[in-house]
Amino acid sequence: MNIKLKVWDNEQGKFLEIGDEEGQASPRYYKHLYFVLVGKVDDDGYDYEIDAETFLYTGMSDRKGKEICAGDIVNFYHSEDKELSVYGSVVEYKQEWCGFYFGGNRRLNSRMRIEVIGNIKEHRHLIKTA
Repeated sequence: MNIKLKVWDNEQGKFLEIGDEEGQASPRYYKHLYFVLVGKVDDDGYDYEIDAETFLYTGMSDRKGKEICAGDIVNFYHSEDKELSVYGSVVEYKQEWCGFYFGGNRRLNSRMRIEVIGNIKEHRHLIKTA
């Protein structure tokens, strides 16, 4: 099983590709998961550790085929006639409920008509509050 993530670099203020090419985030593990920036070293000559946040892929895609990750901001359409039911809601993983949720307590599932409209790092202004 492959786990898919998006990696946000807090220092650069952008998402990074995961890989082993220069400028990409490369995962490392020593007591915890962390990422280094390929091609950059710190003042001591070691791999440069990124101040990173990770966003887990839900395993689902929105109605346009875009992968849905924790931290994405979504609109939820209640019916086929495009009636908007929940808008500007953040997808979150709730460990105590073992799943991905949005709009408070709505469990994300593959039958829902969801559209990703942004993410909490680049589009915070799209979050709607009750």
